Amino acid sequence: MKRVELYGRVRHAVMIDGLSQREAARRFGIDPRTVKKMLSENGGAKVVY
Repeated sequence: MKRVELYGRVRHAVMIDGLSQREAARRFGIDPRTVKKMLSENGGAKVVY
């Protein structure tokens, strides 16, 4: 599981610094699909009822 700190760093790099999702994935050593999930509205968390 990814740490909360990593979520913030990835989101900041993409949204504020203007890094592409692919470049952020390379920089942080994670899969591009994970970056996409981190940037989604709920942060990639699954809501289970």
